[in-house]
Amino acid sequence: MASSRGNVAFGLPFEHKIESSPRAEFPPEVRVVLNTKCFCFRGTIIEEIERRAVSQAEKKIQEPTFDPSVYDDKVLTKLMSELKENTNKEGISEYDCIVHRIMCHLDPFNMRRFFPTPKTLVHPKEIDTSLLPRGVPQGLRRQAEAITVGKLKDAIGEEEYLRFLALQIIQREIRKIKADLKFAGEKVGPNFAGLMFELRGLSVAPTVNESLLRQEIKKVIEEGNRLFLFHIKSLRYTYPRGKSLKVLDHLNEVISPGIGKELRVYPGEEAIFERLTRIVDLFGCYGVETKPVVLISDNDLEILFPEGNSLVSQAEIRKARGAVKRYIQNLKAINFGLTEEIFLLTDFLDRFGLEGKYNSLTQKIVRELRIEKGGLIKNSLIETRVNHQFEHYREMFGSRYTRAEARFTAYNQIANLMALSVVFEGFPGVPVVVVDDRGQENNLISGYQSDSAAIFFAQLKDKTVIKKC
Repeated sequence: MASSRGNVAFGLPFEHKIESSPRAEFPPEVRVVLNTKCFCFRGTIIEEIERRAVSQAEKKIQEPTFDPSVYDDKVLTKLMSELKENTNKEGISEYDCIVHRIMCHLDPFNMRRFFPTPKTLVHPKEIDTSLLPRGVPQGLRRQAEAITVGKLKDAIGEEEYLRFLALQIIQREIRKIKADLKFAGEKVGPNFAGLMFELRGLSVAPTVNESLLRQEIKKVIEEGNRLFLFHIKSLRYTYPRGKSLKVLDHLNEVISPGIGKELRVYPGEEAIFERLTRIVDLFGCYGVETKPVVLISDNDLEILFPEGNSLVSQAEIRKARGAVKRYIQNLKAINFGLTEEIFLLTDFLDRFGLEGKYNSLTQKIVRELRIEKGGLIKNSLIETRVNHQFEHYREMFGSRYTRAEARFTAYNQIANLMALSVVFEGFPGVPVVVVDDRGQENNLISGYQSDSAAIFFAQLKDKTVIKKC
């Protein structure tokens, strides 16, 4: 990359070359991974690494807080290192060639007489030192090196910062690949490293229990078992004009009027299952057979609208239950090729005899949450969830919705997230749950028994859009 500031300083022109291929010589096993064609991304893994690195470096440089002075010395050190490493056919570094050129400019007579070429400067023949003028070549070289450093500093511009940051990112990613290969071993290392690289590209938040995820994937590849892959999905609720509850029984986009003049655009759900299918296929591409299971959180109905609430009648709840049954029938009928294992959460718990244990645990968690400073989770997180619930439903229902109702819902939503550990603890191995990022609540999922599953966060659903009219 050429500098945007030019390559001339002190009136002394020289070609400022800082090219250095990030695809240096790597061990064969690393090259195998780097040359693997990506399943979810364009090109090979090394090409995707380079694309990501440039993109991330560009974003960093464009940030208002980016301070070039923080990187000046690091970039200069990198340029100096590259100039000293790059050699010509005679084995003379580019750095020595530049220094020799400047020395020739500073003292052309003595340089032509004693050191006519860079090679004679680096590997001088025996000469009578009494013939050398004072300061030649040591003092002259120090002067030339100082000028070289100054010229390099002058040549550093935006593209040099970009390239430096990109190379840092590339090197960091390659270190991760090397670590993955070492962790998985020679037999399954390339598949494991390739899969982990692509999962990092899909991840939108830190994986909960990443070490368990890594161990389980390695074990599945080695033993040829199946990896249980769960997706926990919420139902889609609409409240046209804040007057009535409607559960969407299909996957299409819906535009629903709000309590004010706004329109709420609920995106279609086809993309969710297409993205899930893509993830399942990704695992298969790297030798990991999966068993996908989709659980629909139908118990949200009673959490959001408990008996006696002021917003939704029990008749509406019963009507919504009918819509829920139609929804899961429609979902199975479409058949995205993802899985036939699609359950309502309540049916799943009943089928495997877990309903009693699950309900007991949720009730226990709710009791603990009600105790101020109970220690189960931070009070600040509880209050954040209560505030979000209150503000969100106030937007849809207006002043009818109370803070007490928001607190009841928040407590029970937290409890149900944490109690999902009951669902996963009986499965062989460590199930992997793939869901959307929930921010501060990510660690709550299956959190009562924190090692019951690994939670991977990817972008699955598109966001609801509110249009002001």
